[in-house]
Amino acid sequence: MKLVTFKPKSAEENRGRAGLVVSTGDILSLEEGGRVLGFDAGRIEGLKTVGGMLRDWRTNVELAGEIAEVAEGRQSDRLREAMTDARSVTLLPPLPSPGKAICPGLNFAEHISESRDSVAGKPPMPIGFPKFATTVIGPGESLALPSWIKHVDYEVEVAAVISRTANRVDRREALSYVAGYTILNDISARDVQFEEMKMGMLLLGKNFDGFAPMGPWLVTADEVPDPQELEMELWIEGEDEPRQKSSTRHMIFSFAELIEYWSQMTLRPGDMISSGTPSGVAAFRKPDPEPWYLRPGQTIVAKVEKLGELRTPVAAST
Repeated sequence: MKLVTFKPKSAEENRGRAGLVVSTGDILSLEEGGRVLGFDAGRIEGLKTVGGMLRDWRTNVELAGEIAEVAEGRQSDRLREAMTDARSVTLLPPLPSPGKAICPGLNFAEHISESRDSVAGKPPMPIGFPKFATTVIGPGESLALPSWIKHVDYEVEVAAVISRTANRVDRREALSYVAGYTILNDISARDVQFEEMKMGMLLLGKNFDGFAPMGPWLVTADEVPDPQELEMELWIEGEDEPRQKSSTRHMIFSFAELIEYWSQMTLRPGDMISSGTPSGVAAFRKPDPEPWYLRPGQTIVAKVEKLGELRTPVAAST
């Protein structure tokens, strides 16, 4: 299933609802769908938001599956009043306020190679940094470049969303803790990042507002049987070739290994762990990275097999 957080364009409030993208492209409100089908109010309480679904993922995703089965079957007309034309809604981030969002650094050998003169084998452990909820923006939402930052970069990634409490899980069981996967663009202010890294830290350079475009939806784990076989690309609209092109098969530490390692601190439903990014970022372009940094007026297009396409217009800050 493709789960979205959406709101009607006509709605004044910014409250997002949990929805399902059906085969026609329409958006089905899960809460409304459950109500129309006569499900008990207590059962559909957890279907109001994607965050609410994650509080009891197994129960709620099964219930969403029941609704989806009707929506895609011969009795789909029963749910017509719960359907909305996708053109009349705004898609918000599928998980508007994630808990811990952990991004690995240097998790693709090709990315290490472009940033260093040599690669000395597999690192002994994953390294990473947090992205906070204030960085998250949705599909189609503009990324406002901070006016005092000159070098803003892009990084296509895949994010795994945790479905249940995970503490010291074994990698052989780790993927059973994943609700689904979405696209994440790890935007980076290289000016700040590189100065922070000289002092052995990394925080603000990855965490300006809007620096984590996410979406367009959360694809449930059952539709991604092997998260290590997803093709990844990042384009600037209008250019002839992708700036980044790789696959999650080239991750140094797999999703299962990352979850095993970082579940040494308890992971909660709604936490996220991303893949890291492959080579092709602006910062390490030779001979001169300057032309490759993001500029107002561009549109970033991040594509991942099975997960769709995440478009992010770039704007100047106001």
